[in-house]
Amino acid sequence: MELIIYPTEQCNFRCTYCYEDFLLGKMPPAVISGIKNLISARVGKIDHLQIGWFGGEPLAAKDVIYDICDHAQRECAAHDVHLSGHVTTNGYFLDLDTVATLSGYGQRGYQISLDGLGADHDATRKLMSGGPTFQRIWSNLNALASSDLDFRIVLRVHLTTDNLASIERLAHALRDGLLRDPRFSVFVKPIENLGPDAAHSFTIPPAEREAIMARIHAAFDLPVPLPPLPGAPSVAAAPKICYAARPNSLAIRADGTVQKCTVMMADEQNRLGQVRANGALNLDRDKMAYWMRGYDSMDAGELKCPAHKSRPAVGRTIPIVPA
Repeated sequence: MELIIYPTEQCNFRCTYCYEDFLLGKMPPAVISGIKNLISARVGKIDHLQIGWFGGEPLAAKDVIYDICDHAQRECAAHDVHLSGHVTTNGYFLDLDTVATLSGYGQRGYQISLDGLGADHDATRKLMSGGPTFQRIWSNLNALASSDLDFRIVLRVHLTTDNLASIERLAHALRDGLLRDPRFSVFVKPIENLGPDAAHSFTIPPAEREAIMARIHAAFDLPVPLPPLPGAPSVAAAPKICYAARPNSLAIRADGTVQKCTVMMADEQNRLGQVRANGALNLDRDKMAYWMRGYDSMDAGELKCPAHKSRPAVGRTIPIVPA
């Protein structure tokens, strides 16, 4: 079972391309109890519980994370269930004590976004006050590299039309430093338009992406994916499967709303139901079927991104009550 949990939907950053609205705050006790009771009800029927922490900035509500992790760890230990987890964080609060505590709960994976070096990063990933963020994140990362803590950090490097030269300088800095540590790796990703606003001027045009990705991969000394050879198996033979398409993955927002996708935040198709304080779930059967339809069709597109097509949901519900 995979639970993607929003301990808070507030954030200390205001990234210029963010798609979230920050309308919800910290997860209240009733929702925390619901998640704990849900875990208790399911733990005897699974062999692995994976928790993904999302937000907002999840580390702005460390107490919620620690509370749920403590309960999950005790339940998993009692039922011989493997517990793991990862945090999608801006890295601002990711100090040594936090990583040490989370590691003790089996939460050892992190994804942190970087938009360039210094002021170039700060131009798009800024504090709510407008202040800089890069130096604090960079200091945290280097402190972790100097430690013997058990973690894995993926540095998600964002590309825009404005930051390519800075990303190349970042690549050299990382190759000479953090990337010498096997606990760190890089994932290069052009910025996408995921929010309700009009297209951003710094989004890389699709026609230019292949060449730019090759250029940046070369700067990081990363392999560039090659096009399939004639006669090679198609992507449908081994499709990439989005977490939102998987039946065993649910996202629980700070107000207890259950969703499948962490991007389509305001879309009614993505509102499946609510977690109750006793751990019970009432999930919309038709909406669940919509998100998981790739397992019936085996369509590579529906498995890779089940949100890429739409159809109206009828709205029948299926009660899921803890045993």
